[in-house]
Amino acid sequence: MRRAGRNEVRDPAAVGSPNETVSQEEIEQALALIDRMTQDDLEGPEFTYTYGDALAEIMPFPGEVMSLCRCVS
Repeated sequence: MRRAGRNEVRDPAAVGSPNETVSQEEIEQALALIDRMTQDDLEGPEFTYTYGDALAEIMPFPGEVMSLCRCVS
């Protein structure tokens, strides 16, 4: 038996797949929902990194903290 991976709650082999049929309409609706909820372009003001700047405003010693923040941005 395969062991569950780190991110799996349980072994997928133990779950099994249901014996359900899915209509073409359901597949098309699911794909349309995915298209509506997916964004390819991650540019613009809503995706601007501001955490480091905001942290610098409240921290009395921003130098070291800012260098840490910039390495993960």
